[in-house]
Amino acid sequence: MSSLGVTDAPVDDLLHALLSHTVLTVRAPVLAFLTERLDTRGEDGRRAWTQVLLGLFRQAPYVTAARRYDTYRPRPLRVTARYAAYEANLLLLTICAAGEVSARSLYPDTTEVVEAWRAQVRLWRSQLGKEGWQSMADWLALDRRRDDQGRYVVVSRDDGTFVVSPVDLHWTYDRDQPGPFVHVVTDLGARSARGVHLECGVADDTLRHALEPLVERLPSALEQMVGRWPDVMP
Repeated sequence: MSSLGVTDAPVDDLLHALLSHTVLTVRAPVLAFLTERLDTRGEDGRRAWTQVLLGLFRQAPYVTAARRYDTYRPRPLRVTARYAAYEANLLLLTICAAGEVSARSLYPDTTEVVEAWRAQVRLWRSQLGKEGWQSMADWLALDRRRDDQGRYVVVSRDDGTFVVSPVDLHWTYDRDQPGPFVHVVTDLGARSARGVHLECGVADDTLRHALEPLVERLPSALEQMVGRWPDVMP
């Protein structure tokens, strides 16, 4: 990382060459080492590196020019897989430097940060490979939040204490007012089944198989989402 300068537009050719082949979570000691190195920079140094890494994360989708070390290819990968690995590693390094990062910092040009994050995660899931994707999902901790500006997420490293929270349908369906609600989604079960069938994924097929008896006997379970009535469902 010493080849990067803390400037407004750092040249990241070497960093891209090194970090666009494998997500670092498959080599946990590497991330631990980098975190220790960043800790030696002090608070101001970590803050400066956070801004550099965020800038690289934001500009990565738009870089089309040839890079200096493009001939370095330790293994053949599609362009999409290299982009996914690079963006994933930039996020991991940002978390190593900052401790946590808000999706609003990752995607400052949109108010739909949850949708932007979801699209990013789907890219990672499709391109990082089974081991890479699972190691990243195991390393990250995500907190779903809301404030006066709307929904957003904050990601950090799972220190071993993270527990996935129960689904909050008010957050999922972007209902900013507390209290009861009913949200109807027509044919969600059938459409979800088509998507799962098309994707041919082991985990999704397993979940679909487990839910099929419920969906067949009670289709409204997937088509009518009912928010909690505080007096009845505390």
